[in-house]
Amino acid sequence: MDEGLSKLNLGDGFLVGQLEQLRGLVEGNIRQFFSNMMVRTVNFSAYMIKFGLGIIVSIYFLIDKNTFVLYGNVIGRILLPKKFYEKMRSFYHDADVIFSGYVRGQTADVVFMIVSISVLLGVIGIKYGILIGCVAGICNYIPYAGPFVAYAGTILFGLLNGQEKQVLIALILLFLLQQVDGSYIGPKLMGKSVEIEPIFVFLGVILGGSILGFLGMILAVPITALCKLIFLRFLEKRLVQRQKEERER
Repeated sequence: MDEGLSKLNLGDGFLVGQLEQLRGLVEGNIRQFFSNMMVRTVNFSAYMIKFGLGIIVSIYFLIDKNTFVLYGNVIGRILLPKKFYEKMRSFYHDADVIFSGYVRGQTADVVFMIVSISVLLGVIGIKYGILIGCVAGICNYIPYAGPFVAYAGTILFGLLNGQEKQVLIALILLFLLQQVDGSYIGPKLMGKSVEIEPIFVFLGVILGGSILGFLGMILAVPITALCKLIFLRFLEKRLVQRQKEERER
């Protein structure tokens, strides 16, 4: 037996070498894991700092909004040609109406969905219903993301806890809730400032996500609504010009 091991070179030296190689592999994987974790932590921290600073700047801007608008009007009148200034002023007004209406309406809708989903799942008895409701409600800032998270979270946590019957009931009620929110509550909260067809919302989310990532998906709806308004204004202007030309002939 010993002679066979010697021929195969499977003695103590071989085993020690294999153990050293295995230890080196494990240590390398651990170092790589913590290195990647550190990089991700730093990136996430930097993102959260930027996000927080953005919120702070936005709050200050909203508080002193009238002052900024006044300075902008004065500087615009001084530096810009009158025709261009009027166009920029009209554009700013449209953007302000759309974005402010969207932020107010969408935030109110998010709060409504957080409370509704949390209460609904809690009454039915789905485990972690409040957590699902909070995450799904916040994801409502991104079109179509909120319902997906609500359905997926309900199915995942419900089935893991053996709540097949409750999951079926919850999915039916969540579907009805989403229909009521999408058809009545959401449009009422948004008002007429953000009215765009679902196909344009879908395309806007895809395009915004590919260009600006997560932020682009959040801003997809108001940006798409603003682009639609600008395009309609352009068509209206061209139509008026065409009618004027026809009357002059």
